[in-house]
Amino acid sequence: MTTSGYFILIEFDWPSSISKELATLVRKFHDLVTEADWVDETVAASGGIGGEYNSIWILHIENYAILDEFLNGKNPIAENFNKWADQMAKMRMSVKEQVKFL
Repeated sequence: MTTSGYFILIEFDWPSSISKELATLVRKFHDLVTEADWVDETVAASGGIGGEYNSIWILHIENYAILDEFLNGKNPIAENFNKWADQMAKMRMSVKEQVKFL
């Protein structure tokens, strides 16, 4: 078993009332992470069965330095995320190591 990157998991529930501004910010976040050269892959999902949160983003990144840039950086993605994250009804973020079974 080896590791070859990390996943940022952003799980959240939308507020009961979604403003146009919030929807626009979240859509912009999706566009930014999809286009970012430091995000290897982006997955977004919502609804479904099970789980504590209704929606999720999964971002595959190469290393922890990128995570620090995402959380603390002065870049468009971090700035956008900080504008809408606190507006969600519930949110949880975690980081998991990618595992590859040989």
